[in-house]
Amino acid sequence: MSSSTSSSVSSSSSSSSTSSSVSSASSSSSSSIIERVVAVVVVVVVVVIVVVVVEVVAVAVAVTVVVEVVVVVIVVVAVV
Repeated sequence: MSSSTSSSVSSSSSSSSTSSSVSSASSSSSSSIIERVVAVVVVVVVVVIVVVVVEVVAVAVAVTVVVEVVVVVIVVVAVV
């Protein structure tokens, strides 16, 4: 009688530890996926910010070049 009770307690304890380790592995895998998604989102945001900054600088340089050309044309016309 006592041996069957101890066997059932041992079996229940073993199944509980198995389910606990499966649950732990599942939670670890889902957090790993979440970390990867967050890393990808951060990389995309950084790339977008860099592209926007480069485009703003390019537009500023283009505007500066246009203004310089206009000033040179005005000076040449005034001198001639």
